[in-house]
Amino acid sequence: MALILAEKGQLSNGLQLASEGLDMARAVGALEKEIDALRVLGLLKRRAGHEHEAISLLQLSMQLSQEKNDPYRQGLALLELGRTYLEVADSDGNKQAEAWNHLNLAAEKFSELNAAHDLQLTQNVLDRIEW
Repeated sequence: MALILAEKGQLSNGLQLASEGLDMARAVGALEKEIDALRVLGLLKRRAGHEHEAISLLQLSMQLSQEKNDPYRQGLALLELGRTYLEVADSDGNKQAEAWNHLNLAAEKFSELNAAHDLQLTQNVLDRIEW
């Protein structure tokens, strides 16, 4: 629902809903929901122009999904991290290399899982990187 609100131009409402969802997931110990909420909140923070906060949230989503041994959610977090690093890439390419690394890891996860749609999304982002 938070993503839908953001798509309808209500980014602040989407951010609030995603934050509340994260709080609720943590309160009840629903780790999968927490991982998802961190990723959604990170994505929305990126859209709001808070890239560094987004990176922190997405890294936590990735770490928790790795600890839970959930390669699909890890791949989703890696994809969003890659997209976020691309947005903050500076002229010397420091963050661009990080984006490339995270996106390649996401592609590996999606390939192993035969998640063709997510693999294609990841490949589309990789194709936009210019070296």
